[in-house]
Amino acid sequence: GLPLLAEEARAVALWLDACAGGAGAGRKETLRHLAASLDELYVVMDKPEPPLPVIAATPRDQAYRKRPILVVDDSADYLNQIGTQLRHYGLSVTLVLSEEFNPGLLTLLSPALLLADAELAQRFAAGLREFSDSAEAGSCMYLFMSATNQFDARLHAARAGGTAFFTKPVNFSRLIDVINANSQDVGTEPYRVLVADSLLPLAEFTKAALEDSGFIVQAVSDPGQLLSALDEFLPDTIVMDVAMPGFSGAELAGLVRQQPASALIPIIFLSTEQEVDAQLLSLSRGDDDFLTRPVAPRQLVKSVLSRCQRARKLRDIEIRDGLTGLFQYAEFYERLERGIARCARGQGAFSLCIIDLDDFKAINDEHGHRSGDQILKSLSFMLRNQLRDEDVCGRYSGERFAVMLPDCGASRAAMMMDEIRTAFAKLFFQFDEQLHNITFSAGITAYRRNAGAEELLEEAGAALQQVKAAGKNRVLVHGHRNPVTD
Repeated sequence: GLPLLAEEARAVALWLDACAGGAGAGRKETLRHLAASLDELYVVMDKPEPPLPVIAATPRDQAYRKRPILVVDDSADYLNQIGTQLRHYGLSVTLVLSEEFNPGLLTLLSPALLLADAELAQRFAAGLREFSDSAEAGSCMYLFMSATNQFDARLHAARAGGTAFFTKPVNFSRLIDVINANSQDVGTEPYRVLVADSLLPLAEFTKAALEDSGFIVQAVSDPGQLLSALDEFLPDTIVMDVAMPGFSGAELAGLVRQQPASALIPIIFLSTEQEVDAQLLSLSRGDDDFLTRPVAPRQLVKSVLSRCQRARKLRDIEIRDGLTGLFQYAEFYERLERGIARCARGQGAFSLCIIDLDDFKAINDEHGHRSGDQILKSLSFMLRNQLRDEDVCGRYSGERFAVMLPDCGASRAAMMMDEIRTAFAKLFFQFDEQLHNITFSAGITAYRRNAGAEELLEEAGAALQQVKAAGKNRVLVHGHRNPVTD
């Protein structure tokens, strides 16, 4: 993008408009300003442009896969205990004794999270705050723990930038709650923008400016392609020319709003200053913003980014389960049907898994629903960290979860789920001052031609019921007699 050049070109365009309607002494003054603007335009053309901001394209929940959790304590045994539990979740963990810690390690390791003894918060408060304010911090979160719950320890932790405080021994369920909540906000999948402009060079210019900043962009110059692009591309935001040949922006926006799936997608119109009536009409129909051409790429990126962020947050609220952060059943089912349609076109295969927590009702009855919620959140966090980026995981119902694993045969899927089952069974949950281990069972089936979503779910459910009847805490593939671990 060339933001400075675009701004100067716009200034020249305004003076040209003034010249067209001026006369006499006023016209001479306008021409003088135009000449000065042209001189400035030539100067700007020779200047190097500063780089546009790059939008991070880190997929959700990957911060804890790519960056470690740094744990610091004065007890090697306690460090190993914490490290073992966190690694069961699929987290990368680095353990450091208190006597070996200094804030320089934060710059060296670039952790996603620091969990440290509160004594370090007092000893290294200045260094911790300095790192937190630096570009290298990358949203590193500070958590502190102490053998006591004294006011001074908590105050030092707060002054060092701590967002949570734990009394030793740390309640791992609460710790995972904090990490889980933070992981929801760290990074995002690349934002997707659909550009609709009848002039192909302008569409390509807008596309290039956004792609340079990390957006995924599809451009269409034929209004007739708009609806199919919406269905296939699934954009977070639409950038549209307000006056396309044969169609007004308001009319095309009306077509977009007719589709339930795209009714809330933000629309940003690109227009000239003369198109005021079109701007007002579109705003009255609920469109989001206008940018006046020529628009500087920096302004374009900033406007599109804010709309994408808002749209993604609203979309997540709509389609994700509030407790676990996984897809709600309706969204999972829709993605399952998409996966079936893709396979029917000869594009790969997938396996489907249903997971059910063993004896979950008894846990709820004996220890309360709050304890049950801790288990649900811990399992969902483990699934998001242990599964691949392309895997789709949703809350099926109550204590049941459903997972679609693209390009993965039933045998491989069973091995993957059994590894997760084994790790989950090693976690400690603290209820009523006692530690407990919880298990789950899983049933798996594989895609086959002409099988619909309901049939595949029934097969995975039947395998689950079979393994539950055989003793629980196992993984079974539909049509097989023996669980994976037998």
